[in-house]
Amino acid sequence: MANKYCLPMCKILDVDVEKFRVPVGYTFYPGDVVKLETLDTGLSNNLEVYSPTPLATASTDRLCIVINQGFEHLSDGRRPAGNPDITTYSYPAGETVTAIRLRTNYPFHISYDCLDNTGSVSPAIGVYLVGQVGDYQLATASSFTTERQVLKIEKLETVKTGGQFGVASINAVIARVIEGY
Repeated sequence: MANKYCLPMCKILDVDVEKFRVPVGYTFYPGDVVKLETLDTGLSNNLEVYSPTPLATASTDRLCIVINQGFEHLSDGRRPAGNPDITTYSYPAGETVTAIRLRTNYPFHISYDCLDNTGSVSPAIGVYLVGQVGDYQLATASSFTTERQVLKIEKLETVKTGGQFGVASINAVIARVIEGY
């Protein structure tokens, strides 16, 4: 099972914290990236919850990254109770999810599994993370040219996964937004 982990490593400005509702037929995970431009019209009197869309144009779209916060679900559909492993959370259709706008210089902890569902990716310091056109996942890239939103890997490390005894750990990167708002 994938261990998805994504959290900011600094104080985030309130104006950069956004919410969106997961559309029918989708499940989102920490580390996914979304474009948030249109308010969700399916909610009455809505002034703050967006409808997500995938990256369409790398040179102009502004992205937000999904983080480990909110009312997550475990892989079997239950809500977590106690001190579960937060890296196994998912956000099913209809849930409201917290995402952070990618502003220049924001650093994030991002697990390897956020970059590749198979866990086979081996990122390196200096590699870039970019959104994939038509998709909700980040991808690694050795360089970038037209992307408006880019993160750069600064450090490789491990992060404790939590759980009842908190003894497991996963591989993660510290990546900083170098091209953002």
